Amino acid sequence: MTFNPRYAWLAARLRLPHLPSPMASFGGVTFSVEPEHYQLRGVLKQLAIQPVLARLLALCDQETLFVDIGANIGLFSLLIASQTGAKVLAFEPVRSTFQALVRNCSHNRHLNVAPLNLALGSASTAVEITALPGSGINQVVSARERQGVPRQWAPQLLLDQLLIEYLINLNHKTVIKIDVERYEFEVLEGARQILSANLPIALCVEIDPGDRKRLEDRLRPVF
Repeated sequence: MTFNPRYAWLAARLRLPHLPSPMASFGGVTFSVEPEHYQLRGVLKQLAIQPVLARLLALCDQETLFVDIGANIGLFSLLIASQTGAKVLAFEPVRSTFQALVRNCSHNRHLNVAPLNLALGSASTAVEITALPGSGINQVVSARERQGVPRQWAPQLLLDQLLIEYLINLNHKTVIKIDVERYEFEVLEGARQILSANLPIALCVEIDPGDRKRLEDRLRPVF
């Protein structure tokens, strides 16, 4: 496997091995496929777009900035970039998962996807996060939670700190997807300025059904 020069420096920094891996294509995107990539394998098995992804695809076009918070291996980021021409910021804090994201970006050199190895939350700090290899449900934890589970430290910033208003202003609209395993409200807390600004933003947040009213109350002042 060779890396696109656009991502070669990042691959070298991560010390990604140049080893062959199973490959598959779907929706104009080439993916490395590993046994633990259950979400991707499900899409490839059914050859069908998930309802949430279908909705996001309908919201995006060439003039969209798509912000993927909890990008995992890049399934949503790469398919949205491929199918709509959107520009993508893909945030994934778990190092092993981020390595898979970079591999997939390298397979698709024609797409405008920027992978970022960062957590987003309500404070600029370092957070402890579970680090189960290949898992799509790693999450930020306290020292007393999930004892015995592999974990790592990850840098965390606020979305407001990244000054993406500048990027938003270069595009006609922004679509933000947040899927961070019960950490969604922390991300929203760190995005108060962006969400309160008079900007064309669509927001997709994965939450537990019991948190729906809390989310509606949180967003009512700005949406």
